[in-house]
Amino acid sequence: MEKLIKSLILSALILGLAACDKKVEEASTVNNIEAAVESGVSAMSGIMDDQNGSTYAMKQTPIHDPLRNLNELLFPKAYAANCARAVAQSCDLGVKQATYSDCSGSAGLLSLNGQVTLTYSNMACTMANVGDNVVRTYNYTISGPRGGVVTNSSDIKATYDGTQLSGGAKLEKTATGHEVTIFGKHKSFVRNDRELYDVSIETGSPLQVTGGLARGNRQVTNGSLKVYHNIAEFTAEFTANNLGWSSSCCHPVSGSLSVSYEGSITGTASITFNSCGEATHEKDGLSQELTLSYCE
Repeated sequence: MEKLIKSLILSALILGLAACDKKVEEASTVNNIEAAVESGVSAMSGIMDDQNGSTYAMKQTPIHDPLRNLNELLFPKAYAANCARAVAQSCDLGVKQATYSDCSGSAGLLSLNGQVTLTYSNMACTMANVGDNVVRTYNYTISGPRGGVVTNSSDIKATYDGTQLSGGAKLEKTATGHEVTIFGKHKSFVRNDRELYDVSIETGSPLQVTGGLARGNRQVTNGSLKVYHNIAEFTAEFTANNLGWSSSCCHPVSGSLSVSYEGSITGTASITFNSCGEATHEKDGLSQELTLSYCE
C-alpha cells in the first residue's frame, strides 16, 4: 500500500510538472485574435470605468482549474485594485490627473506606473449637461498581467499601414446617454524582453452608451472599434451589438461583436460574450474560446 501511495504521488507530480511546462510554453505566445479583442474591449471600458470611478476589476483563474494556485502565482490575472482612479483626484481648472509610482495590488504581484489625465469641457470637471465631455489621455505601464508588462499610450504613433493615431478617448453626455470616441490609443505587451503584441485602436463610429456609466447598468448598443494588430498586420473592426456588463467585471458579460477583418486575416466573424472574461469567436464555421485577462 505504501508503494502504491508513493507511486500515485509521483504520478501526480509528473502530471503537474507536465501541465506546468505546457503553461510556460503557452506563456511565450499570445493569440493574435484574443489580443485584439482584449485590447479593444478594455479600451472601450477604460474611459467609462475611469469616469464613474469603478475599481480595477480582478479576473481570476476559473475555480474548477486544478492548477489554480499555480496559475495565480505564475500568471496573475488581476489589476492594481488599490490605485485611485483619475476621477477621484481634485479638479484644477477643468483637469483631473492621477500619477502612479509603483502603485501595487493583488498582494504586490502587480505594479502601475505612469499618468492618466482627464480634461473636461466644463471647468468644474462636471458632466451634468448634454454636450459636456471629458478627454482621457495617458501614458502608463502595468507590470504583472499575463506575467509581463502592458504599456498604454495616447501619444502619436503610426499603425502597420501608416495610419497616424493619437489623442486618447472622449466621453460625451448625450440626450440619450453617452457617446465614446477613441481618437488613438496604443497598447503593447512585453514578456521576457519579447514584444508579443502591439496594437492601435480608434473608433470607426462613436460607441453609443445607454443605461448610465455604472457597469451594472451600462449597455453599448451601437458603434464600432478598429483595432490594428501592428505585428500580425491585420485590422479588425468590431461593431457592438447590445454589450452588457456586470458590476464586478470590466469586460462585457453579454451581447456580441460583429467583426470584419482586413490584412493578413480577412473575412467576417462574430464574438459572443458568455461571462466575465470569457467569449467565443466564430469564423468560417470554427469556434475558438477567448480568455480576457486584464483591464485598464
